[in-house]
Amino acid sequence: MPRIRKGINPAQDPKYQHALQERDRAVEIVRAALHITPNVIRTWVQHFDHKFERQIDCQKFCAGLRALRFEGDPELLFLRLDVDKIDEVTLDIIDPDAAKLWMGFRMWCVKTFTDEKTMINELSRGYGSASRDAFLTNLRRLGWGGENEELLFEALNLHDKQELRPYDLTFFAVDKRKFMKARKGMPEAVKLKTHAAQKRTLMTKARKDFKAFLKKKFGTLLRAWRTLDADDSMFMQKNELFRAVKDLCWQGDARILWQGLDKDGSGITTLQELDLKSAEQLAKFKQQVGEKFGDAQAFFQAIDTSRINKVRQQDFIEKCDRFGITRADKRLFHGLDWEGKKFLTAKDLSFVDLWKCPRYLTCSANAQAARDFKSALLQIYPTVLKAWRQLLDRDGSNVVGWEEFEAAAKRLNFQGDLPGAWRFFDQDISGSISFGELDVASYAELSNFKSWADEEFGGVRAAFAVLDEDNSGDFNVREFIKMLRGHKGASMTQENSGNALKFTKNRKDMKPLESLKYATYVSLFASLCHVHFI
Repeated sequence: MPRIRKGINPAQDPKYQHALQERDRAVEIVRAALHITPNVIRTWVQHFDHKFERQIDCQKFCAGLRALRFEGDPELLFLRLDVDKIDEVTLDIIDPDAAKLWMGFRMWCVKTFTDEKTMINELSRGYGSASRDAFLTNLRRLGWGGENEELLFEALNLHDKQELRPYDLTFFAVDKRKFMKARKGMPEAVKLKTHAAQKRTLMTKARKDFKAFLKKKFGTLLRAWRTLDADDSMFMQKNELFRAVKDLCWQGDARILWQGLDKDGSGITTLQELDLKSAEQLAKFKQQVGEKFGDAQAFFQAIDTSRINKVRQQDFIEKCDRFGITRADKRLFHGLDWEGKKFLTAKDLSFVDLWKCPRYLTCSANAQAARDFKSALLQIYPTVLKAWRQLLDRDGSNVVGWEEFEAAAKRLNFQGDLPGAWRFFDQDISGSISFGELDVASYAELSNFKSWADEEFGGVRAAFAVLDEDNSGDFNVREFIKMLRGHKGASMTQENSGNALKFTKNRKDMKPLESLKYATYVSLFASLCHVHFI
């Protein structure tokens, strides 16, 4: 069995937690220095980020604090603020509310106006310069809904004049360039997303239509499965399904149907993927028969009291009830009698003994086992997302089947109630587990990151094409965080960007930095592009 290198969960790393505490104390000190004036944004722009670069290095940070007559050690403060060790800090680390207002306003400007001259003309109704009153009055008329117009005017009016001119909006060119680059790949990204959504819809419809077709033709899905699964192996490969669909003269798209059935990408489909309720009923029958009689053949001998190798429906149900075999009803009999003889023979039950029934089909959800499983993941991996990518969803299908889940548990040496944990995670009883079912909190963070990428770039793939500014084809973690901060708008906060990146590289591994190839990121984020976020 391959060994898994133990990782460190930042939430459990004492050194990292201490660094966060030091950062919080540093934030309070810098915030107090910035608040010596009533307008934090103006102070930030005037003394720290006068080129509107969004992030500043240590030299600019120290110069800004000295300009504010700060008497402490600015370099030490910078080091404590720069927890990610990327040699820069941003306003949203120090004052998230001010940063949200400032970046929200800047992004609104570049989305609303062609250039700074057009913006001033609109604000001044064609006069070429906007007075304070014109700015305050017309900003909302033009669609600004973020309020705080007075603060924004003062932040832009660094020369303390009575009106704003185009040269006061020097941020415009910087932000517009990034905005246009982000929008460049939007049409293609939207096209790909639309295609993926349409494909999901087609897969869902094909699966639904096929089940309705089978139910109409065979009466129950268990009988239909017995007909489709000609060799009684209890699984079907793609070519078997295609052949069966052709023989049944189903008019739908077999390829789309296969993708809808083989959701975990295992290369096979099973009864539980076709119809979980039928699989559960059959599994419970197999379990109870095994407990009371040893196997299905011994059970048949017990109910075939006439010794004619024939048991009809009424006798089957009555004998099952007598022996305490629950959930044995007409549907089960109908499925076992797949040839429609109206009676069962010993041969009809032989497949039950051969079926390697997944354990989760006969158990109940176990919340404690689910918590224990996640704890086992975090003993080895720094985050649940990293465990998902490297251990559970190794084929990148965005769902995990029972076999994958069981294999992961073996590698973890998990000794708890694995079937119970599975049933707890598989809340929609789909026969597979998604990342959202495994960890709601991490999924929410990832969803927020994806929503930002969708809004700003059209998708995660398109975001990476833009973030790779030097077209080098690779990033290390430090470079990626810097680029992400440089492009993020009001909807993407620093905290979210940090959380979204925790899976890529453990913070303790950042020295020496290892380069993560572009293809690795594309593979990683391709899963985000294809996940259906509700």
